Parts: sequence; C-alpha cells; structure tokens
Amino acid sequence: MRFSIIVVISSLVLAFFCALYTYPDDNLRIIFCDVGQGDSILIQRAFLQVIVDGGPKNALLECLGKYVPVWDKTIEYIVVTHPQADHSQGFVELLRRYRVNNFVANGLAGETETYREILSLVHSEGSSLYQPIQGQRLKLNSEMEISFLWPEQKYGNLQDIIINPSKRQKDEESITDLNQVSLVFTLIYGDFSALFTGDIGLYEELALEVSGLLRDIDVLKVPHHGSKYSSSLGFLQNTQPEVSVISSGLNNSFGHPNSDTLRRLERVESRVMRTDKAGDVIIVSDGKKYWLE
Repeated sequence: MRFSIIVVISSLVLAFFCALYTYPDDNLRIIFCDVGQGDSILIQRAFLQVIVDGGPKNALLECLGKYVPVWDKTIEYIVVTHPQADHSQGFVELLRRYRVNNFVANGLAGETETYREILSLVHSEGSSLYQPIQGQRLKLNSEMEISFLWPEQKYGNLQDIIINPSKRQKDEESITDLNQVSLVFTLIYGDFSALFTGDIGLYEELALEVSGLLRDIDVLKVPHHGSKYSSSLGFLQNTQPEVSVISSGLNNSFGHPNSDTLRRLERVESRVMRTDKAGDVIIVSDGKKYWLE
C-alpha cells in the first residue's frame, strides 16, 4: 500500500514538472521540427500555435509531444504551403487528435489520396478556411502577423475542394509542379521577421525579387530543403538572412542540401542550421532580439 502511494505521488510530481517545463512563456518560438525529408514548423507564442506544413508520416506528433502542453488540444492555424506528402502527410493524425481552428492553403487538391483525406477531415472539423495570395495579411494576435508574398493569384478554390476533395480543379491542368504555387510568407513580431518559402524554385524567387516585396529578414526557411534549384544568389542578397534553416533528412536520396546552395548561403554570410545534423532547430524572439535555444 505504502509503495503504491509513493508511486502515485512520484507520478504526480513528475507530471507537475513536465507541465511546468512545457508551460508557454511570452516569447515567440519557431521550432523547425526534425521530421526527416520534409517540412514541419511549429510557431508558438503563449497559447497561440501555428503549424506550417505537416511533414511526412507522423513525425509531427512526436515534435508536438515535446513542445505543446499535454492539456492543450487546440491548434489555432495549420498552413499547408503546397499539397505534397512531405509537407502534409502528418496532418492526418493531427486532425484526428487536435481541434484545428483555421486551415490555410491554396485551392488545389493535389495528387495524393492522403491530402484529400486531410481536406475531408478539415471539412468535418468545420475549420475556418483561408486561401491567401500576394499582398494579403493575416493577423495572428495584437502583436504578430503574417504577410503573404506568393502566389500572385488564386489557384483553384479552397471552398470547393473542401466540400468535394476529388473534384478536379481546372488550374491543376496548367500547374506542372505544385512547388510553383507554394505559399510564401513573412512572419513579423516587433522587430523580428522570418521568411517561410515552401518549395519555391528559381522562377518564383526571381518573381519575388521583381515584385519588390522582399526585405531584409532575420531567419530564412531555406526553400525546397536546400535544393540546387532554389536559394539563388539574387534572392539571398535581397533578403540577407542572418540565420538560414534547412529541413532535410539525413543521407536523403535527393542530395539535399546541395553544396552549391550551401556556398551561396556562405557567400551572404548566413549562419546555416540543418535538421539533419542538429535535430529540432529552435529560434526564440522577444520581438526585439532573437537567439537559438
């Protein structure tokens, strides 16, 4: 009996300290989850949570288990930069276990049954839908906002595909590569800014340069896992990232990140962090300065 009481008390103490450890403070945290060859990023401030891309399989849930309080089962926003498996697959289980208030994506149904399942789950959830384009802003709270830089126009119709995920969108016939319509946006919190780029390539980077919307940033989510065909020198010179984070799998078959890309990042004197080497990469900001945790 005495042993059982000790076990119960020990469990309660352990649960208390685990809860205390995950209790959010007022700083912004951007956690680039180590999900292997894919993208998944958790943005946190106090009890606000935004997840950008879901990564492959269920590695996202493992990441959330480390950083989201166990009692918090609501995600304020999930953002799918583009409907490919390495950016969305993890959202299937997330939507089954968490309440998702807002769903942000382009209007294309993609190529996989998995993404269509995600759309069906979002429909069942009754999440609010956002299909942003260049120039639109999304206020996350009184101090944080997202400014969308790409795509220039709407592709497909998010409302339509949520209701009927198998419906073929006419725009999908003209899109040869879903990477081209990745959502690109800047997260702004006080003096701090971070640029999220999905899997855009050289053409999209050039279009962004011409648009005049690029600005100096603190942190860059390196496009397309460090592909050779992204992160052009002009794009990097226009953004001047102090820290660049590459999300890629260890010894992946694509050769990401490419050595040419790494050289270009070195040329603009950006500090490179890689999930394949460092695991989860965590950036913290108080709105004035930022640091690696």
